[in-house]
Amino acid sequence: MLTYKAKTYSTCKKGNSENENEDAFILTYPNDESVLKIAVSDGATESSFSQEWAELLVQYFSIFEFNNDTFFVEIYPSVRKQWLEKVHKRDLPWYAQEKLEMGAFATLIGTSISLLSGYCSISAIGDSNIIIYREGQVVLKFPLEKASDFGSSPFLLSSVQERNNRIDKFFFSQEIYKIQKGDLVFIGSDAISQWILWQEENSLNAYQTLLALFSGELDFVNWLNEQRSENRIKNDDTTIVLLKFE
Repeated sequence: MLTYKAKTYSTCKKGNSENENEDAFILTYPNDESVLKIAVSDGATESSFSQEWAELLVQYFSIFEFNNDTFFVEIYPSVRKQWLEKVHKRDLPWYAQEKLEMGAFATLIGTSISLLSGYCSISAIGDSNIIIYREGQVVLKFPLEKASDFGSSPFLLSSVQERNNRIDKFFFSQEIYKIQKGDLVFIGSDAISQWILWQEENSLNAYQTLLALFSGELDFVNWLNEQRSENRIKNDDTTIVLLKFE
């Protein structure tokens, strides 16, 4: 049976306050302690109440199985209903109400990991990523595989059903992979995911940096702001979950 240690970080865009961080993440056992569930969601800044939408998505992922067969029939209506209940409790000016009707948008990546078998199932929409290292080498990068794959218009999950229609019936990208003892698993939002892939493509050592962040040798916020100042990482809300399996 696999055991693990975890480290999580989430911080806002430089210049914003922490309550403006529109990322959300969760790391939890659902009902069975042999299964670990992790999810990261990046709420789109330009949409209304995307923070609430992202938080609900990761919460629901920790309870239910997200897949292309059942999500829109069995899960999406409940998530959307709860989001509407949250936002309609607020007294909004007319212009905010108008923007609200356009909906909230967010990426999502989630994985369920069996600590008994090592198998993990991954579901993703958008440009939040999982990257798995084995003996210091990348063995899985998903759903995006190159730094150049990141753009300004990723696929997003919307709180308005009609706005999801531009994506075909295979809404979630899905993958299955087997984790082994010694693996380092990164799950994170787009800015730092892109940085890791760029580092790997240019034979730089992202792995050692992630180990230093995992151990606490590097202070995450100070390190991140230094990378932002040098234009190595986009100034954006940034979230990472690091898991070291033993």
